[in-house]
Amino acid sequence: MQLSKSYAPIRKVVAHCLRAAGDNHLGHLFATEHLASLCNIAVFGHNDGDGSSRFLDGDIILAAFSNGQKREYTLEYDLMGIEEGGSDVLCVGVSMQQSRGAERVTAVGRFRSEKDRTSVVVGRRAVRSDIVGTVCQDMKEQLIRIVRKRQAENSRKAAARKRSVGNGSVLSREGHDQSSSSVNENENDSVDAKRRRIVSTEASLCTDISKAQMAISAAVADVQRAKAQIADAKIRIAEGRGELAALGAVPQDDASTSMAATDAPSGPGILYYTLCGRAGQIEINSNAPILIEELEAGLIGELPTDETAEAKATREKKVYSVDSHGTAQVWVPNGAAVRAKNKLSVLEKDAQRAHNIMALFSAEECVLSREALRFIAAFSLNGFGASDEVVEMIVAGTIKAVLHDGGFNDLTSADIAKGCPSRRTIERAEQALAADSLVVVCQRIKDDGASFGAVMVDHGNRNGQEHFVKVLIWEGRDGTPQFFCLDTDQCSHSADDCADAIKQSLKILHGVEDFKIIAITGDSGGGAGIHRLHAACINAGIMDADSKKNPCLIHNLNKAFEEACETTFGKQGIGHCTPWQMLYLFALLFKRIRQEGGSKLLEEYW
Repeated sequence: MQLSKSYAPIRKVVAHCLRAAGDNHLGHLFATEHLASLCNIAVFGHNDGDGSSRFLDGDIILAAFSNGQKREYTLEYDLMGIEEGGSDVLCVGVSMQQSRGAERVTAVGRFRSEKDRTSVVVGRRAVRSDIVGTVCQDMKEQLIRIVRKRQAENSRKAAARKRSVGNGSVLSREGHDQSSSSVNENENDSVDAKRRRIVSTEASLCTDISKAQMAISAAVADVQRAKAQIADAKIRIAEGRGELAALGAVPQDDASTSMAATDAPSGPGILYYTLCGRAGQIEINSNAPILIEELEAGLIGELPTDETAEAKATREKKVYSVDSHGTAQVWVPNGAAVRAKNKLSVLEKDAQRAHNIMALFSAEECVLSREALRFIAAFSLNGFGASDEVVEMIVAGTIKAVLHDGGFNDLTSADIAKGCPSRRTIERAEQALAADSLVVVCQRIKDDGASFGAVMVDHGNRNGQEHFVKVLIWEGRDGTPQFFCLDTDQCSHSADDCADAIKQSLKILHGVEDFKIIAITGDSGGGAGIHRLHAACINAGIMDADSKKNPCLIHNLNKAFEEACETTFGKQGIGHCTPWQMLYLFALLFKRIRQEGGSKLLEEYW
């Protein structure tokens, strides 16, 4: 990027203001004028509308984020030195048009990532001027210097334009009633004068540029010579101190043995360095030389006592390259990189997840947890009538598809087969799931304090499989009805056999005391109609005689319509010539033709 370093404090203040308001300024673009108002309040505590007392304006915000020919880009918070910003970014660029024909403006906004910038328009969210945070005094002083410098430059440019306009004026001081010919003549003279002045100014500027380049070259040469002299002086000082130490003499603080101190010596600082593969730090003064002995004494930590010569040679020959962390640059060994702790934490978590997935398919048998096997058992129940072999292959195929798209291509089909549950494992998981569900339901009935319940039954045949569904119903603690399917075991269609099946199913409610069945509901399809089954349940001891006060009401809403239809069109059944029987026979014929002759025969008859 080609961002101006001198405007770095302004960019940092804008990022700080957008972050201080939390989610109020997140995910929205704001024009430079609105951001200037926000920064004025954060830095100076107010935002005057006139240009006399307002320090920041939209132009200076625009100049701070100007990036040459690159119109849209992002800046990371941690690279700007705002560590509390996390992984947020500043998106800078041309905003989306708010309407057809509207002007596209340059704006800045804070987003979680660069992809969140898509289809965001300026002005969708108002700037919260009451939540802007505070700015330190040092940052405020930097902004004041930047703004005053820019104001001075603008004043000089305005004065130069004023002088240029005054010199090239062609208006008569005595009035504006000149003839058209004199006006044209004066305009031509003014154009020629401007052309001569521009050519003269260009030549003068070229001369000044040449002189400045020569001065720069001379200054660079002087700096190189001064650096060489400093290096030579340091070497001589080190040699002199070594000779004095050999003679047992102590070096004196005079001009012959040390560098002279200035009238205003610089304060001490900390030098962080890497020497022969070891890190160190020392306190330095800009006026004093740094000796190798001092660097060696400042090394941190001790070398291992068992370090071999080969390991030492490898460490000392290590090659380093420059890497950046925020606004700081550091030396890192080749093959390594600097990463922020929050990003490193994300990478470590992702790596651990990938390791866990690989470990599931690295053993010789299935090592899925009990919870995972419960999921497989619960969802496989939706495949009514599916065999264990089918469930086994569905699980294996689903896992293979997920691993393929997840990039785990190192796992072979044999590895996946070993990690998937077998038919026997799935069967055990279904049994464990049923036991867990039953225990949970029994405890829920006790926690709800329910002492009465009802049973809803349905006899049917699906895909050639007989089933007798028995659902237990009770009132929950919050007054809502609770349901639990006891089982779907098949039985004969007589009322007595169905009552015995219900009695056997209720025996699995272990630990539930004083729980009575006071009602039963269902329909008459499939045999064992409710009017017969209710009496059989009383005889079997499942329900008492008082339960007759709670009749089945499941079809009450249908009875009114049923009575009206039978009165109008007649009843359905064998021997009845009614529309209902005709519809039944048509549906039966349609079904038999499709089953025995297929769709092609059905189309021919149709």
